[in-house]
Formats: sequence, C-alpha cells, structure tokens
Amino acid sequence: MKRPRRLNAKIKRAIYFSHPFTFMGPWFIVIGGAVCIPFVGNADLSGPFVFSKHDPRVEGRLVAKVGTGDAINEERIYDYVYAYEVGTARLEGHSFAPDNGVPAASPVTVQYVASHPATSRLEGMRRAPFGWIAALVAAAFPAAGLWMQFFGFQAYRKRRYLAEHGTVCTGTVVRTESTGNTINDLPVTALTFQFQDSNGRTQEACNQTEHYPTARVGTQLPLVYDADHPADALLLAMLPAALARFLLPR
Repeated sequence: MKRPRRLNAKIKRAIYFSHPFTFMGPWFIVIGGAVCIPFVGNADLSGPFVFSKHDPRVEGRLVAKVGTGDAINEERIYDYVYAYEVGTARLEGHSFAPDNGVPAASPVTVQYVASHPATSRLEGMRRAPFGWIAALVAAAFPAAGLWMQFFGFQAYRKRRYLAEHGTVCTGTVVRTESTGNTINDLPVTALTFQFQDSNGRTQEACNQTEHYPTARVGTQLPLVYDADHPADALLLAMLPAALARFLLPR
C-alpha cells in the first residue's frame, strides 16, 4: 500500500481555505450571531405552544404603557403592564405590541392558562417584544454559517485525502461545454476529460472551471484522482497553488 504524502501546516491551511464556505461561514456565524442573540433573547418563542383559542379570558386593567428600545418595521414596541384577578389571586403581567392608542387605566382582555393563571398575555399581543418569526429569520444567518462550515469542512476532508493519497497523472479533454457563468470575468467551462488509471483502465471525469477558458478537445491537463473514486478526479488548477506545486512530479 502506498504511503500517504505528508502535508505541512501551510498546505493544510491552503486546502482548508480553498473553499469559499470555510471563510464565509465564520463571518455569518459571528455577525449573524451578534444580530440573532438580541432577537432570540427578546422573542416570544413559547406563546404559540402555551396559549390556545380555548384559554379562559378575564377583564383586567392596563397599569402602564412603557416604550421599549425595540421596533418592528419602524414601529416602536411598547411594554403593556396590566393587572387582573383570577379567583382571589391578584396578578400582574407584561405584553408587547406597537402603540394601540389605549391609555393607562383602560380595561383590557387578559388571556391566561387555566392550569397556571400567572401565565398570561393581553389578547392579541406577545409576551416578548418579538415574535417567533423574527427570531427564526435572525437565526437563519448563523445557521447558514454553520451549514457553510459543515460543507466547507467536507470539501476540505475530500481535498486533503486527495492530496495525501491521490495519484497524479495527465488527462485529455474529450468534451467542452459553456456553463454560461463567469468568475472574475472569466467564462466557466465544463471540461470532460479522460485518463488512464494505475491499472490501465480509461476513466472519465468532469470539472467546471474558469482556469482553462481556451481548452479544446485534445488538450492535455494535469489532474489528481482517488483510485477508489476516479470519477471525482480534480484538475490540479482547481487546487490551491501551493498544493498543485506540491503534487506535481519534480
């Protein structure tokens, strides 16, 4: 069995950051997390699961209406402080919504959980400044960052395995097809190429790349392939320059 190549830290780092997701992901996680935390921390996540249309209602009194520092669609959110009674218990609660024009001391309808009357809200309002939809939208950004990190790390593992165990050879372009896309104003072309594996069998693979805009049928290009998965062969030009130089025969 062929011994794997030893990669130094510089080449490993080049492989890791060769995929755009591996450096975009942390930005989404950090910046998205900074935006997400205030939203999630001030979101009514339990309301849709705690309350139902069958909950009892009771008339209460609006004690105060205090403006918060939060807003939705440029509408300021207010903290509605209310008092109500269930049986002999005198209770107080907070609900949040834009200004509805109701002054303090006005009667209000309080919705509460029958088994736990202290759990309540003003009918039609939330128990926190933001709803679960706003929290979900805010959480989408760090979630996207984690998704990028996952797929970027998968690409890193694949390319590192190729660097350590792959076989370098030359392939011949047998078909070219324009994708209609560009990278840095260079056309991206789907290049289908064939090569002979170490057992003398003809293998075929396809890469989409901007590195060979003038490649034609018959052009020979260096590549690296995994003997167990030859269809996943990569043209060396698609790898980080440091890794391509490392793999090319001296």
